[in-house]
Amino acid sequence: MPLIETPPEEVQDYFPPSLREKYVLAGKIEQLKLSKHATPAQIGWEPNWDDFQQRSEQLQAKNADKSEKNVPSGWPRHLPSHLAWRGEDLNQESAYVYEISGSDKEEIIRALAICKDRHLTLGDINRSTFHLPSLHAKLEAISKDIHSGFGFFVVRGWQSAEFSQADNAIVFVGISSYIAEKRGRQNQRGMMLTHITDIAPIVTSEVKLRSAYSNVKQPFHSDLMCGVLALFCQSPAAEGGETRLASSWNIYNELAASRPDIIHVLQNDNWVHDTHGRDPPYHYRPLLHLNENSKPILIFSRRVLTGSRETPRTAGIPPLSEEQAEALDALHLIASKHCIEIKQQAGDMLFVNNFAILHSRKSFTDSEVAKRYFMRLWLYNEEQSWTLPESLQLPWDRIFAPLHNVRDYWDADPFKTVVDPAANLPGPPPPPPPPPPVVYSTSCG
Repeated sequence: MPLIETPPEEVQDYFPPSLREKYVLAGKIEQLKLSKHATPAQIGWEPNWDDFQQRSEQLQAKNADKSEKNVPSGWPRHLPSHLAWRGEDLNQESAYVYEISGSDKEEIIRALAICKDRHLTLGDINRSTFHLPSLHAKLEAISKDIHSGFGFFVVRGWQSAEFSQADNAIVFVGISSYIAEKRGRQNQRGMMLTHITDIAPIVTSEVKLRSAYSNVKQPFHSDLMCGVLALFCQSPAAEGGETRLASSWNIYNELAASRPDIIHVLQNDNWVHDTHGRDPPYHYRPLLHLNENSKPILIFSRRVLTGSRETPRTAGIPPLSEEQAEALDALHLIASKHCIEIKQQAGDMLFVNNFAILHSRKSFTDSEVAKRYFMRLWLYNEEQSWTLPESLQLPWDRIFAPLHNVRDYWDADPFKTVVDPAANLPGPPPPPPPPPPVVYSTSCG
């Protein structure tokens, strides 16, 4: 009996054919087989402080004479930068929040009207079609701050309740184009704009929802893969749902000073990433990378490493080691200790340097009049974004490189159609022409 019981016709390639050829992956993929003898990793999706302490004490006793005392050769011992902040360093919102003015709003509304008059699609919107003659200078300055300042910024003051969802999507895409104009696919079928809300009440119990589409809390992670993560809050929850941010560079500094052995573990290329039913069933990639400018880049999703309650880890893939489990929990616990919490207001647009900042979400409760609804973009600023290390080029190409077998599509309101339980997500609008359905399992994670 196969360890993955998905019908063969439903098993999808994790790496598109063009990338398999470009990176000569055929032979490597053949080696990534499931094993009936693999022992599941003894670590959960939700980090546990007691488990971490017990594991850490056992490992330090076991490896006392073998632990690395310094960071890996060629890696920085300390990162002196504005990016290496702690939550207490950012006690004034003015350091990372820009309130749009009345004249800013007038510019945005004019740009919105022009896009609608010209019947532009979301994919047609860019700096030239969404012209902001004065505001553009401030947004470009914010972009610089995201890439080389504190690593995140909130644009606040857009009154989202005064506009339709389609209008809000146009404004979000238009303003985002001044932060980073290149956009990435967020699943393997070409979805460019993701809508994040709790859809558990409208799907059957058989549907296994990823945590982003429920109301549960999420541990610290980065998104896979983008230079800038953009989140538009169309409406906040009745209670909870705050976004927490933590500096990856501060985490690096703390580990370099106290536990350099964990940096060795994080930069090792033996981390197993679950593809959740695709071919191959898993792949290897480090969590911590170093680019040619000696900038550490921390990129990982905890779900593909540990599985979650809703999407369990695939049976038979190689388990995480005890050292890896310790390192993974250490990231979350240090991030929690030094994070900043942002309660996003309706209309807020949060832009995050995905290479330098981890994010998490608190659990939330919706009501009949207050339902948490976010839109998400994966962005890349070709002029300001950090140089990619070779170890991230393949996953980057899955998101940003042209793929002849994938047609990118945009949907400003995917929940206007009936939910298809078989697809795990609302289907896109009807033809003409019909875009591909949105399916959770085809996430680029």
